[in-house]
Amino acid sequence: MSTTTTTITSATTTLPPPVVEYIPTANPTHKLFTRGKDHKYGDFRDDLVRDGYAVVKGAIPRDRADKYADYFYKFLEDL
Repeated sequence: MSTTTTTITSATTTLPPPVVEYIPTANPTHKLFTRGKDHKYGDFRDDLVRDGYAVVKGAIPRDRADKYADYFYKFLEDL
């Protein structure tokens, strides 16, 4: 009489969490201007209210900004 032993092994695989894309939604409680035109914010918003535009330093890397300027000048020259 012979005895047969069977061993079953199982492997557990850990999967990474699913990738969830962040999609911003409008939130009416987070307003850019909340206190009117006479209020002084102390940041870029003062320039935006006063001049209609604001320069934010470092927002675009220098090499990209130079490329955009070249495209703009080429556009003007082609007119």
